[in-house]
Amino acid sequence: MLTAALGCNRGDPPREEKAPVQHPAPSVEWEHKGPVHTMRLNQVGYVEFSCCPSGMLLGTLSLPRNTKITVGDTPFTEDNSVMRRDAPVAKYFGQVDLASLAASETNAQIVGKAKIPISVEAPYYGAVSTSLEADLTVAGPIAAIITGAAKGPVLFESEPSDATPPDAALVLWQDEYYSVFRTEKAKVLADVDWVATLEWVDTGKKRPCGGYSSNGGPATRTLDFEVYDVRVDVFDRRKGTKVASKTFAAEPGCPSVLNLEHGEKPTVGPRREPMKKWIEDGVKAGALR
Repeated sequence: MLTAALGCNRGDPPREEKAPVQHPAPSVEWEHKGPVHTMRLNQVGYVEFSCCPSGMLLGTLSLPRNTKITVGDTPFTEDNSVMRRDAPVAKYFGQVDLASLAASETNAQIVGKAKIPISVEAPYYGAVSTSLEADLTVAGPIAAIITGAAKGPVLFESEPSDATPPDAALVLWQDEYYSVFRTEKAKVLADVDWVATLEWVDTGKKRPCGGYSSNGGPATRTLDFEVYDVRVDVFDRRKGTKVASKTFAAEPGCPSVLNLEHGEKPTVGPRREPMKKWIEDGVKAGALR
């Protein structure tokens, strides 16, 4: 009797599982506050993007399990309801205007936009294809290109890897100040052929310098300055190979003015002008000597 009441009689037909309902693609709304772009999918969830430090798009996701999301050409399948993912998106930075980049005064200044394709397919919903138009500040594109090219090729969207005569070079200095050297042909970031990195080289030498004051006192203090040279390495952005390297020796003599933070050691090194001239002359001539 109990078996029959539970519907487990051998004569009962097997139960049929209902197929899940397939819903149309959800509508999408974008919200933008500061560096964060929020993509809201109606009745499904949301994705928050922070663009684009060091050429990475950072995403915090709140979507159903097994949702497929593709940022640029990087696919993810979410196996948790809330995840944080990084996707490389530097390839979409190529149309940043070099004139805007050269004229900017701070690393937080917006110098262009990147249009990054994004697709999302949640379980039982149709796929959504859209794009994120992200504001690019100075720091993002420069860091992505310079640090990237020192490790391997950095190519922008639909760009061939073959090298051409240099139209522009980009240099990032130690204090995040940068320089752009270009010919008239170079208009956008995709025209940059060379990137340069700097390495401070400790010579192991010390140079005593006197005549400094402490806290407004008499100028009688003598300090031992650590002497540094600077090695400039220039890379072909498209190939990720080193084009040239040159070491610039520390300037002779002692600094006339010195401002030290608490605990900071006094150092002396080369001036930037000879380094700039070497790269600028190389861009004009098409080769570094």
